[in-house]
Amino acid sequence: MQSLYQKLNDNYALYEEFFENTGTPTLLCDQYGKLLKANQLARELLTDNQTSNFSNSKISDWLSPGANNGKFFWQSNVAQCTLKNNPETHIEIRRATLDRHGHYVLHLQNTTELRAIQQELEYTQQTNSRLTHFDLLTRLPNHRNFCRQVNERINAKDTHLTGAMFIIRICQFKLLNKQYGKDNANRIILNFAKSLQSNLSEKAIISRLRGVKFACFIPLNQTHLIQKNLTTLIRSVLPKQLSIDGNRLNMDYQVGIAYYQTDGKTAETLLEHCEMALEYSSSTDRFSYYNYDLENKLIGEHKLSLKLSSAIKNKEIKIWLQPQVSQNGQICSFEALARWKNGNQFVSPVVFISIAEKLGLLPLLAENLIRELVSTLSEWHKEHIYTPIAFNLAGQELMNDSFFALLMSLISDKPWLSELLELEITETSYVMTNPLIHKRLRSLSQFGFSIAIDDFGTGQASLGQLVDIPANILKIDRRFIAPLPNDQRHLDIVKSTIQLAESLDMKVIAEGIETKEQANLLIALGCHTLQGYYFGKPSPLSDWTNKNHEKAKEAPHGLLKLKSRQIIRYPKKRKLI
Repeated sequence: MQSLYQKLNDNYALYEEFFENTGTPTLLCDQYGKLLKANQLARELLTDNQTSNFSNSKISDWLSPGANNGKFFWQSNVAQCTLKNNPETHIEIRRATLDRHGHYVLHLQNTTELRAIQQELEYTQQTNSRLTHFDLLTRLPNHRNFCRQVNERINAKDTHLTGAMFIIRICQFKLLNKQYGKDNANRIILNFAKSLQSNLSEKAIISRLRGVKFACFIPLNQTHLIQKNLTTLIRSVLPKQLSIDGNRLNMDYQVGIAYYQTDGKTAETLLEHCEMALEYSSSTDRFSYYNYDLENKLIGEHKLSLKLSSAIKNKEIKIWLQPQVSQNGQICSFEALARWKNGNQFVSPVVFISIAEKLGLLPLLAENLIRELVSTLSEWHKEHIYTPIAFNLAGQELMNDSFFALLMSLISDKPWLSELLELEITETSYVMTNPLIHKRLRSLSQFGFSIAIDDFGTGQASLGQLVDIPANILKIDRRFIAPLPNDQRHLDIVKSTIQLAESLDMKVIAEGIETKEQANLLIALGCHTLQGYYFGKPSPLSDWTNKNHEKAKEAPHGLLKLKSRQIIRYPKKRKLI
C-alpha cells in the first residue's frame, strides 16, 4: 500500500508539473464552469493579484463572453471573451475534454494585440478599396468604378434601358482656386457633388472623374430623347449658386453629352464621346452633343495642333500689321496680327489661337511675337520712327508669371517702349474678370503702357471692365460697325459708346470699316481712329521694314496710299493676338 501510495503521489506530482508547465495559461473546470484548477500563467492573465482565490469561483466570474457566444461559452471548441476587470483585453478560449471525468481543460490566449493588428489591416484594406474604387474627397465612384457600374446597368437582362451620359466641367475653377485657396476650392467641389447627388434621381450613377469633371449616367424616357428637353433636364439639376464662407458664388458649367445606344453601347465609349463633345462646348453654347462629324473634326484638329505646336516652337507664326488712321487719313498706329501659313494655306487665327489656348501655348506664342515686335520697334526708335503698334493679349498670357515678368523687364530696359507698344485686352476672354489680371494691368499702366479694351461690348461685363481695367483706349467691335450706316439700332449703340468713351476721356478706335459711308459716318460721330479694309489690309511686318524701313518712315507723314494686296478672309470672330 505504501508503495502504491508513493506511485500515486509521484504520478500526481508529474501531472501537476505537466499542468503547471503547459506553456499556455490553462484552466480546469467542470461542465458547469466551476473552476477546479488554474496554472500560474492563467492566474497572471486573469488577475493582476496573484493571491486571488480561484476556489469556488466560476469562469464567468473572470471572463465575459463575446456577442456570438452563449451562456456556456466554455463548452465551445473556440470562444472569444474579454476580461471582466479589463474589457479592452481580449481572450480566446480553446477547449479540450477529459472524457473519464467529464471535466474541461481550457487553454487561454491573450489576442488583444492580434485583434489590433487585424483591425488595422481591415482599415488599410478599406482605405485601399476607397483609393481603388472611390474619389477620396467626394466619396463618389472613380472612373473605373463608374464604368463598371454603368456597364452592369447596361448589361442587366431584366432592363430595357434608354439613357444618356454627360460630363460636367466646372468653368473658371482655376480662378476660384487662386481667389479662395485650395481648401475652399475643395469645399466648392464637395458642395457641388452633394448638390448633384440630391438633385438627381436614385437611379442615376454619378462619378468624379478628375479635377472639376463629373460624369453622370441617367435612364431616360422618350420625352428626353429630344436634345432640347434633355438640355433642360440637365440644366435643372446643376446648382446655379454655391455657398462658401457666407458668399454666394455664381456657377458656370460646360457639358458634353452622348446618348446610350445611339452614340455608344459601353460606358468607356460613351465617356470618350462625351469628352469629344465637351471639347466643342463654348462660352456661348455650354451644352454640346456628340456626333460622328465632330469626331472627324477633332481628329483633324489634333493633327493641326501637332503642327501648330511645332510652328510655335520654331517661331513660324508671323506678325502682320494693319494700319490705323486718324480722321484725315494719316497712319497714326498699327495693330499687330498673328498669321500662320500651314503649307500653302493660311490657317484662320480664330482656329489656331483657340488651339494654342487649349494647349497652353499662348504665353510662348505671345513671347515669340512680342520679342520680334520689340526688336522692330527698337530699330524704328533709332530711325526716329514713332508709330505705335498695338499688341493683342487674350488674358492667359498675363496670368503667366514669366510673360508678365518679360513685359516688366522690357519696359525697365527700354523706358521709351511704353510710348510705342500698346496693349489690347480681348474683352471676350473670361479671365479678364480675374482680380490678378486687373492688378497686373494697373502695374503696366503705371509704367506708361497704353491699354485698350478690344471688341468692346461683346464679352465679359463690359461696363464693369471700364471700372476695373485702367484702359485709355476703347475699340468698337466690327460687328457693330458692319451694319452701318443703314441700321439705326447699331448706329445708336455706336453713338452711345463713343459718348461714353468721351465722358471717360478715352480714345475711340472703330475696326472693320469697309466702306466710305461707314468712315464718314464714324468721323462725324467723333471717332478718333479708324481701322479696316477700306483704309488698308493687313500685310507682313517685312513690308514695313524692307529697304531700311522706308515705308514705315513715310507712314506718319502722308495720307494712306497702300497697294492692293492679297485679302485673307477669316470668320468675323474675336482675335486674340
